[in-house]
Amino acid sequence: MKTTRATNKQPVLIAGGQTNPSLLAFMLTFIIIFALSFEHVFALGFSDTEGNFAEMEISMLRAKGIVNGDGTNFFPGKHVTRAEFAKMLVVALGYEADAEEIKNYPAVFSDINGHWAEGFITEAWELGIAGGEGTRFFPDRSINRAEMVTMLFRAFRIAADSNAEKNRQMLAKFKDRADIPSWAASYVAMASEKGITSGTPEGLFEPLRPASRAEAAKVLAAAAAQQGYIYDYIGILGMSDGKPGEISLAIDGVSVDFQLSADAEAYKNREKVEIKDLKGRKVYIVLKDEKVAFIKEAGE
Repeated sequence: MKTTRATNKQPVLIAGGQTNPSLLAFMLTFIIIFALSFEHVFALGFSDTEGNFAEMEISMLRAKGIVNGDGTNFFPGKHVTRAEFAKMLVVALGYEADAEEIKNYPAVFSDINGHWAEGFITEAWELGIAGGEGTRFFPDRSINRAEMVTMLFRAFRIAADSNAEKNRQMLAKFKDRADIPSWAASYVAMASEKGITSGTPEGLFEPLRPASRAEAAKVLAAAAAQQGYIYDYIGILGMSDGKPGEISLAIDGVSVDFQLSADAEAYKNREKVEIKDLKGRKVYIVLKDEKVAFIKEAGE
């Protein structure tokens, strides 16, 4: 079946009396296993991101398997480290398996040997996303906003505009533009033009301020979505009659059924809504483990 997709990744289509002691024991075992399985599913959600400015993007990246947290917490306000952001970019690009394999080779930096993100850092280096300072990478150092934007654009091969005058005009909105490192200026200008990142209400970009995990998620989700690395399908949402836990998506006029993840989330105008509230609307969907984990109204 030919489908129209919103990304260049390959998705998976989903076509869905008397007491008997032995039976009772079986049923109890089944219930326990069922409950544990759903406990694991719901544990994937984050309890500390509700109302956050990047709530939708964090949910989107969680569904895609690009970000994770500690139990039910994401810690959106915590500084993101160089290692964490390198991993996020490598996973977003689909090189997670390569990173797992490459960690068995000699480390390219002297301070990452045995580090939990060694493979991701090495892969990011090989892809030209991240560099170090001499022989060191400083994996646990917080990444600042200028570094974050630069790594982001390198990862998605978004070429910075070489028009110096245009860049100057784009950066003129930031009162602290003089603090933006020369090597990051064109990337910051392009990020601002594309709407991937913005400054503070006071008109500052704060290039040297450590970026938070929420900020990293927001810019990564924006860039990845623009480059086609997030959404798996786009179509008109329908609810499958008589089939709880399923939705349908009209893709090029063909209706396709999808199973819903137990913790699937839906967003409209950046606000979390019930999935049924998007019925009849054009939406993007993200699949995780062959089930729909995230739905967002298209055109936002």
